[in-house]
Amino acid sequence: TRRHLDGGGFDKEVGGRDSLTSQIKHQQQVSGNGAKPSIAKLFEQVGLQKILSLLESEDADVRIHAVKVVANLAAEETNQGKIVEAGGLTSLLTLLKTTEDETIHRVAAGAIANLAMNESNQELIMAQGGISLLSMTAANADDPQTLRMVAGAIANLCGNGK
Repeated sequence: TRRHLDGGGFDKEVGGRDSLTSQIKHQQQVSGNGAKPSIAKLFEQVGLQKILSLLESEDADVRIHAVKVVANLAAEETNQGKIVEAGGLTSLLTLLKTTEDETIHRVAAGAIANLAMNESNQELIMAQGGISLLSMTAANADDPQTLRMVAGAIANLCGNGK
């Protein structure tokens, strides 16, 4: 996989969902100082739309890896607008509503917290019922980390006077 990312063979072979899934899973396995550059490289080479399409996968592991990639991308202010424009915010909110997997809830809430650092995104989150979904996520959460991510998202939303 690394050879394909670094060696230019990536574009030729990433046609299907399976190879894209393996690329995302590989990026999540990269640790240490290489993690962010690898996510950025995946973003550049694969494209946000393909990554977002994996949020709707029937495979829970694929959804988890995809939402982790989106959360990492959302941590960078330069990516936040692109994520929202491509429908990523709506997809993240839908994940909170439609899945029962607490790992997905935790990571999606973290991604939403990252997106909620931007005032225009805050308004979109509120308009799309984000506060209700975050509240329901917190009410159903057992994991303290999920509660922290939800609390962070709500705290960022509280920064907006509206």
